[in-house]
Amino acid sequence: MNERIELNGNKSCCGCNACGDICPKGAISFKDDDEGFLYPVFNDELCVRCGLCKKVCPQIHASNELRKVTNRIPSAWAAVAKSLPLRFDSTSGGVYSLLAMEVLSRGGFIGGAIWDDGFSIRQIVSDRASDLPRLRSSKYAQSDAQGFYNAVATAVKTGRPVFVCGTPCQMMALKLFIGEHDNLFMADFICRGANSPLVMQKYIDEAETTCASRVVAIKQKSKELGWRKLTTKFVFENGNIMYDPEGQSPFMNAFRNLNIISRPSCYECSCKGVARVVDITLADCWGIVNGLDPDTFDRDLGTSLVLCHTDKGKLLFDSIRKQMACQQIGIDAVIAASSVLCYSLAKPKADRNKFVNLLKETTFSEAISKVSSKPVTKTGCARKLVSKLKKMTRFAKLILSNRSNLGLLIRLNGIGNLLRGRPFLRPIGNVVAQIAQTAILTVRQTTAIGSSVFRQTTLESRIRMESNASITLNGGTFSYGCDIEVFPGGKVEIGSGFFSNIGFTLICAGAVKIGKGVILGRNVTIRDFNGDHWLNSEGYQTIRPVEIGDHVWLCEKCSIMPGVKIGSGSVVAANAVVTKDVPANTLVAGCPAKVIRENVQWR
Repeated sequence: MNERIELNGNKSCCGCNACGDICPKGAISFKDDDEGFLYPVFNDELCVRCGLCKKVCPQIHASNELRKVTNRIPSAWAAVAKSLPLRFDSTSGGVYSLLAMEVLSRGGFIGGAIWDDGFSIRQIVSDRASDLPRLRSSKYAQSDAQGFYNAVATAVKTGRPVFVCGTPCQMMALKLFIGEHDNLFMADFICRGANSPLVMQKYIDEAETTCASRVVAIKQKSKELGWRKLTTKFVFENGNIMYDPEGQSPFMNAFRNLNIISRPSCYECSCKGVARVVDITLADCWGIVNGLDPDTFDRDLGTSLVLCHTDKGKLLFDSIRKQMACQQIGIDAVIAASSVLCYSLAKPKADRNKFVNLLKETTFSEAISKVSSKPVTKTGCARKLVSKLKKMTRFAKLILSNRSNLGLLIRLNGIGNLLRGRPFLRPIGNVVAQIAQTAILTVRQTTAIGSSVFRQTTLESRIRMESNASITLNGGTFSYGCDIEVFPGGKVEIGSGFFSNIGFTLICAGAVKIGKGVILGRNVTIRDFNGDHWLNSEGYQTIRPVEIGDHVWLCEKCSIMPGVKIGSGSVVAANAVVTKDVPANTLVAGCPAKVIRENVQWR
């Protein structure tokens, strides 16, 4: 009589869930550990020691299965969907969706990971085209695959084509579970690691607390800030949107820098290598640029890497050729650019147990911050000396590079702040500043004012802050010809990544708040104040606050009038005059501006 799977510590289980599906007696259930990872639990009263659970375990059989295909060298391709909306909404270049659409057009089934209503991640199989948007794109936590293998087996028995995608270990388990079938197309992806479902939930909880609203949609690797930013986009019930790019994301820090949230088995993955049991491997085409047309395969919009392992997989890939642009690349270039194709995730760079315990007591960000901090060492004095020398060198370079505006540079920022190497407001070209003694200018990230592509221009840029006015800058650029005026008591706050083209006018007497990554075309006006002019209109006010969300595009000569709130991700068309609130992710145009299109995404 065959034995069943024996778990020798949590490193021995990859969490594929196939053993639960194949058990004929229902003797295997799953229980989550302190990190939310599922592990099998055996009911001794039901278990008959049939050994089927061992038969489908990729941890036991992966090496043998991979040896069978070890000499198979896949053809490698860079590919992008010709449909810009499809490419924009996909993780990479949109190839998964094109393959899925092809199989659906043949009356088939598609499968993969989705967010469910509670924002857990699970594997499904469906023959409905309406499920494709849910299946599309990355989800950065391990999916629950209970029932998935039986669902695939049922779909295959219909004789209709079936196309499913999952992690390498899930697809290895599926191959062991179901074997080879002409109507089954299997795809995996280059997997860095399957992350903790509990950590993902903590991340979502923190986003809801920050924005005081329930999350209604998540898009990981949203391209609105660019493909390379690896941005998580949260959409909230109150209509707000939050963008969390890799550079500031505690989740991505935990995953990609500290390596502390992936499943323990991922650090010794048994499914790595070029040889795969699937028909197709999908991934981002990172780092492969030689010989590729940058206008076709990049533009920070995403490009798919496709490895065709079998003739069947290549035929499916060829069937979507008319709907994409593709170019063959060398497998050696793929291996050089994608280390996690062949090698497991590096060991954690922080105390994982400490992090898990901290999650029980504090917020996700605080837990990451505490395990990220570096202990004080005996070399602290030497480091301080080196740091001071670096600051002095930076200061000297700053003085030399700003000789024409040296006096204004010091007056705007203070000699002490410049010496300490703190962020500063850098005047470029012809800049005029008039700042009251009681005004407060706070620069959290270095910001330029008066920047121009014309070296000899004399066009004036102006900044005026009257008594008790305040401006807070988080990094960006005000191009030449700008006019920034903050009247007594007015408060302006501008988020990171701000850019205004020539001729920007900002008038503030109350409060103007501009989010992160806001981009302005030429001669844009934002004002919360109409001067001391009154209309005989009920409730009329001369000062009404303006709030602009993250990642908003204000096109040439548009005007944002007092009292307006613009939702994140929106676009205001050229010459528009905005007098009413603009919902998130909408395009408005006209005078007065009206909604032209909803569900807009832009980069």
